[in-house]
Amino acid sequence: MEDHRIAHPEKLKIRDPWRDREYIGGNQLWYTGVIKRLAGCGPTSAANIFHYLEDRFPAGAIPPAETKSDFRRLMDELWKHVTPTHHGVYCTGIFYNGCDNYAREKGAEVECRWLDVPPPNEPTPQARPILPKDPGPLPSLDEVLAFVRDALDEDLPVAFLSLESGTEASIDRWHWITIIALYQKEEPGAQTGAPEAIDPMPGAGQNDESGAPDPDMYIDFLDAGIVRTANLSSWYRTSRDGGGFVAVRPVESRPIDAQR
Repeated sequence: MEDHRIAHPEKLKIRDPWRDREYIGGNQLWYTGVIKRLAGCGPTSAANIFHYLEDRFPAGAIPPAETKSDFRRLMDELWKHVTPTHHGVYCTGIFYNGCDNYAREKGAEVECRWLDVPPPNEPTPQARPILPKDPGPLPSLDEVLAFVRDALDEDLPVAFLSLESGTEASIDRWHWITIIALYQKEEPGAQTGAPEAIDPMPGAGQNDESGAPDPDMYIDFLDAGIVRTANLSSWYRTSRDGGGFVAVRPVESRPIDAQR
C-alpha cells in the first residue's frame, strides 16, 4: 500500500511549559486579537512549514519555535507576509508569494510549487466573489495526489487550502491546514461516493487495469495543534469550491550576514 510521510514529524512538536502540554504544529488561536484568531490559518500553516524546514535554511535565518511562545512569534512574523485580506488567504497566490517574501527577508530563497483546484461546477455563493473568471483547468485526482506525494517524498509538508469541505467533516471550510502524510487505509469497501446533489469531479475514481476503483487516499494534517485525518479522494470528489495546494522548498540561500 502507498504510504508517504514527512521524515521527522517529531520536529513539529511544540511545548507549552506553563501548562505542561505538547502540541503538534501551531494553532491560530494562539494569536492575540480577534481578527488574527479568526483569519490566521494561512500564516499558521506557513509557520508550520518554515518551522519544520528551519534546519534547511542558513543558520539563524528562521527563529527557533519549539515552545508555544516562540512559535507564536514565528506566526506573527509570517502574518506580515502571508497576510489575510477581507476574504482571508483565499488563494494559493497570497500564500506562496508571502512565503517567498518572508524567505527573502531572511536572506534565504525558496521554490514554491502550487496546484489550484477550481470548482468543478457551480460554486457556493460564499466563494463566487473571490473566484477568478477563468480559473484554469481542473486537475485530475491523480494529479492532486501526485502533487502531494511528490512533496512529501521530498520531506516537504504541504499547505492545503479547502474552500469547501464536501463530505469531509474533519476539514473546516475556507481553511488552511498542513499535510504531513498521504496513504491508503485497509478498509474494505471504503470507497466514498459523492452525494447525489453534487456531480463528481472529472477524473475521480479512475479504475486500474483490473476494472476495480482506485483505493481512496487519506491524509494526516496539522490543525489547531493536533493531527487530524481526512479522505483526500473524497474531498476532491465532493468539494463544491475546491481549493489548492502549496509546497515550499528551500534552495541554496545566502547567509544573513552577507546581505549587510
